[in-house]
Order: sequence, then C-alpha cells, then structure tokens
Amino acid sequence: MKRQQAGMTLIELVIVIIVLGIIAAVAAPKFADISGTAAISAQDGSRGAVLSAYTISVAVDQGTPTWTTYISKIGQMTCGASNGICTTDDFDSDTAAKGDLEFKFYSSATCGAAITAGTDTIFSYREGAVNTAVAGTETCVDMN
Repeated sequence: MKRQQAGMTLIELVIVIIVLGIIAAVAAPKFADISGTAAISAQDGSRGAVLSAYTISVAVDQGTPTWTTYISKIGQMTCGASNGICTTDDFDSDTAAKGDLEFKFYSSATCGAAITAGTDTIFSYREGAVNTAVAGTETCVDMN
C-alpha cells in the first residue's frame, strides 16, 4: 500500500520562500515612498484651500475680502489675527514637528504691501517653506 504525502517537500518550501522574497523586494520600495507622496499631496491640498477660501470670501464680501473674513474661511491652517501669515500643519511628520508651509498674504497684486491689520484686503500671496523637508514656491501668486 502506498503512503499518501502530507505537506510540502523541502524544495517546494524553498521555492515558495524565494517567490515571496522576490515579491517583497519589488513591492517594498513602492510602499516606502508613499509618505513623501502623501506630504506633497497634502501641500497641494493646502494650496487649493488657500484659493478656495479666497473664492468663498470674495462671494461673501461681494468683492476683495478683508484679512478677517478670509481667515474665518480657510481652516486647516494656523493664521495670525492681523499679520497676514498662515502656517499649515506638519504633513511630513519630520523630527522638527512644525508646520510645513507658510503662506504670507499681501494687499497688493505684486506681493509688495504686507497685511498688517484685519481690515486689509487680500490680493496676492507668497508661499515659503517653514522647514527644510519641504519646498515652497517662493513666487508671488496674484489671486485675482
């Protein structure tokens, strides 16, 4: 009488381990880079929030919004009451544990006159990096 084989042979186990190793070697780098992509996406979302809040503020004020109206619409950022500066959350979770991007708003289209009071109107902004882990554009963006 022939005995039934139970389980896998040593060769079959070695082949399975090799295949799993190959799969892990190919898949691991894809998952390792996700955090960087997530931080960039979050920053892009912040840029979108800046423009969306401006659009909503224009609709509410029926014209160019004041700083006070604008910061009440922006959300997800920390904004000074009258200094024209908003800072995002720490998206990249670096050791600095501080906001990643800073948006400085201006009451001129060319980023010449900084916001100094809650009643100042907003026309443009400049985005800068707060820490070295992310890159700000540093260019002046006309919001009109």
